[in-house]
Amino acid sequence: MPDPVFRQLDIDIDGGMYPTPLITYTFAGNNILDDVDRHMDADCTTTCILEFRDEDHPLIDEIYGGIRLIMYNRIEDIEMLTVRNNNLIEFDNAWSSNLDCACLDEVLPGCHLTGTVPCAPGQSICVSNAWNHMMNTYNTNQGYSSTVKP
Repeated sequence: MPDPVFRQLDIDIDGGMYPTPLITYTFAGNNILDDVDRHMDADCTTTCILEFRDEDHPLIDEIYGGIRLIMYNRIEDIEMLTVRNNNLIEFDNAWSSNLDCACLDEVLPGCHLTGTVPCAPGQSICVSNAWNHMMNTYNTNQGYSSTVKP
């Protein structure tokens, strides 16, 4: 199966305002998807490791960056997905489900979900459906544009 096509929300790249019914979040941007490492094993399963420059917490971004430096010794964000040869994509702690960029249901814990969804050859993956780069095969942020990344 051909590799998926990765799409990143422009607000994640360029920054901007994300209004919700409760609050308007400000994203600094520059969270660019810099690299995708692809590893294929013998059964044609491809693991994709995505490396982002940063991730913007919608409420406590500066504090969150400090926490990331202490916990991981980096501010870069790394996420992973697995493309199976049976036309499935597995998002292990990286699935957005229907959550949007603000991830209102769990904005403080982080919104890390696990899910497996069907895919087609060359499937588009929206890699910034939630602020912490949770993904799905469609954009959950209607009205927000995206750009194809590496």
